[in-house]
Amino acid sequence: MVRRTHARGRQSQSSVALPLFIVLFVFTFAIMVYTIISWRKLDAMIHGSQAKASDYDKVEKDGNKYLGYVFQLEEKDEKLRKEISEKNKLESVIGMSGLNEIEDKLKDLREDLGKAYQRTGDSDTFVVMIRRLQERANALQGQLGIAKRSQEDAEKDAGQWKETAEESARKLDVEVERIRKEYARNLEVLNDSIATKETRITELQNRIVEISSEFDKERDKTKSELTLANRERQRLAKALENLQSKKIGGTDYNVDYDEVDGVVYSVDNTGEACVVDVGRRQGAQVGLQFIVYETNASGKRIEKGTVELKRVDENQSYAGVTSLKDKLNPILVNDIIISPIFKRGEPIIFVFEKNIDRAERAVWTKKIEKFGNKVADTVSSDTSYVVIKDMPGDIAMQAGTWGVRVINITHIAKVLGEH
Repeated sequence: MVRRTHARGRQSQSSVALPLFIVLFVFTFAIMVYTIISWRKLDAMIHGSQAKASDYDKVEKDGNKYLGYVFQLEEKDEKLRKEISEKNKLESVIGMSGLNEIEDKLKDLREDLGKAYQRTGDSDTFVVMIRRLQERANALQGQLGIAKRSQEDAEKDAGQWKETAEESARKLDVEVERIRKEYARNLEVLNDSIATKETRITELQNRIVEISSEFDKERDKTKSELTLANRERQRLAKALENLQSKKIGGTDYNVDYDEVDGVVYSVDNTGEACVVDVGRRQGAQVGLQFIVYETNASGKRIEKGTVELKRVDENQSYAGVTSLKDKLNPILVNDIIISPIFKRGEPIIFVFEKNIDRAERAVWTKKIEKFGNKVADTVSSDTSYVVIKDMPGDIAMQAGTWGVRVINITHIAKVLGEH
């Protein structure tokens, strides 16, 4: 009974152990299969569904991109790398020094990704590494988003600054144009004022010159009239003396007592021309010559040269210098002029001595009468000069009775061009 019971017990244990072993074996086998399947799934999830390890480095197979997790990380890395390549532009716009840090992190991420390609037997460690890389990639993506928003804000601010600057430039241009126009108007008004004042100054200067010239002429004329008056007084005194002495024969021509015919008004810069105070009203004619004298301190007249009238006006004439005794003693203003064939306002009457040849007398008569003078045959109270050549004759002896002066023909020749 006991043996049967014990046998039954051993038989019962044997029947239980076998199924248990079978169940344990099956469970262990299932775990191994599950582990292998899980490893392959993880491997496929990481590297894609490629069949060979040599395909891991390929981007696509049979025209289809791998969808493995590592490949997705590679795409993100490539996208981040392209976006970070703009860091210099971002730095120049917003000045973000943090982009360098992002680039360093991406560099580290790429190194980690490189390590991820080197698969190890520890799948859990590999999954943790992948997750960390994903987290870091997400963080970098967030930082890049912040950088992009900062860039957009900076570009927006830059646009506003540009609009403000353009508006300020437009306002500045308008103000500059207004100032330029106002300056041009003020300058035009100033130039007109200056031109008006300069015109007025010129008119005043011209008037001063005219008044000064008129004053000088009036002064010179007064001096000339005073000189003529003194000379006339001396002549009359001499004539009175001659009448009182009742000399036999005429008085010889003496230039120191002869009547002054005019004075020199002005002399040009060259000294070759001058203006004298005799004109048509006084009986002057073109071609008439005068002898020019200066008077020294003792009253003696010193001959300086001769002038010939070139242009005759109403009360004055323009004369050219025909001869000059001393170039160091030129003709000057207030020098006196005398001509034996000219008398202011009336003709001169000449009587030639009879011992002068008739043909020669005819030549001189023609030259004398050319300037409005007369030649008579006999002496009278109207006779101005008795003309002799070498020796006086009967007519010269009669000149004293009438108080007529005797003049040598050489004095006439000085003013008639026959020296």
